[in-house]
Amino acid sequence: MVQLGFSSEILATSCLFGVIAWLIFLAFSATEERQRLWIVAGDIILSGAIAVALAAPFLFFAFKGLTGLPRLLNDAEVFSADLLNYLVPTQVTRLGGDFCANVASRFPGNPSEQGAYLGLPLILILIFQFLGIRRRPYLKPVLVNLVVLLLFSLGPTLHVAGVRTGLWLPWRLGLDLPFIRHALPTRFSMFVALLAALVVALWLSESRCGWDRTGRFALATLACLFLMPNPALPPWTPLPEEPFFQPQNVASVLGRGANVIVLPFGYQGPCMIWQLQSGMFFTQSGGNIGFPPLAELALPIVGHFYVGVGGPNFENDLLAYCLSHRVSAILVGPGTPAPLAAAVEALHWREVQNHGIRVVYVPDRLRVQTKAEGE
Repeated sequence: MVQLGFSSEILATSCLFGVIAWLIFLAFSATEERQRLWIVAGDIILSGAIAVALAAPFLFFAFKGLTGLPRLLNDAEVFSADLLNYLVPTQVTRLGGDFCANVASRFPGNPSEQGAYLGLPLILILIFQFLGIRRRPYLKPVLVNLVVLLLFSLGPTLHVAGVRTGLWLPWRLGLDLPFIRHALPTRFSMFVALLAALVVALWLSESRCGWDRTGRFALATLACLFLMPNPALPPWTPLPEEPFFQPQNVASVLGRGANVIVLPFGYQGPCMIWQLQSGMFFTQSGGNIGFPPLAELALPIVGHFYVGVGGPNFENDLLAYCLSHRVSAILVGPGTPAPLAAAVEALHWREVQNHGIRVVYVPDRLRVQTKAEGE
């Protein structure tokens, strides 16, 4: 339930790869071990059923809104892990990021999605551990699971040093799966890292006294150092709070029950932070909570908001939007594109300036019409 609130994508992929891991371990297990696996499966199914029942309201609206999404939210080819990324760090890694920047810059996706890096020391530990797989048969399903996860993280087509080789990979089949096809393959690398951490823990637990133990823990420490993040990326900045959005200021200007448009619009500005700063005193049409529904993107005024300009029918489009969304005011904040701010000013609607925010009120005739339709 908690994970569903954090990220439905992570929950869905966890369930998928959990099933795959269960099947792999089932295939390699002896009879008595399989009985324990079936017991675990029953417990998981029961807990899943309880979670579905508790999350039914959320799931109802989630499934209802699927029709408003494109077939794929993001291109899986663009957001696939590069094979070299497991060995080569990007600039978000403290050690080696700058040195390898030329190679890392060719990886698909963007720096925030290029998280496959394990580092040479950790890869060496994996090699050392799996070299003794004949003496440790319990490692066979672990190795198979690790390989499967790694292959899935590479996406539908293999990329090496940013070059798309054209070699088809297993996740191409995942693009036809319902719901799960929206997941980004490069994010599967976190499951690779999780399993790699388990292997390292097993490797360290098998250490003997003396130099063997010292050497193993020294290499594990080095692996941790290689994974240290670069604190300079992304740059840290203070929260862009504005005095206007103190609850008492918002209450005096907007009144209770206000639904507003906040500019800059959507992901282009800190509208969600401002709403939080106000103590959630108002609601907003827009915001940034994920992919906008296709029905919203089809509205001309939404395109103007995102592009940051007015249009030939700007006032009519804006009035129609305010009517359908019951908007009472437009808040023009710092960072609003100048052409869009000028287009709003040219409407000559009643407005006030308060602590650096322009509050443009929707004409009373429209608000009365909206209220009447609501009744």
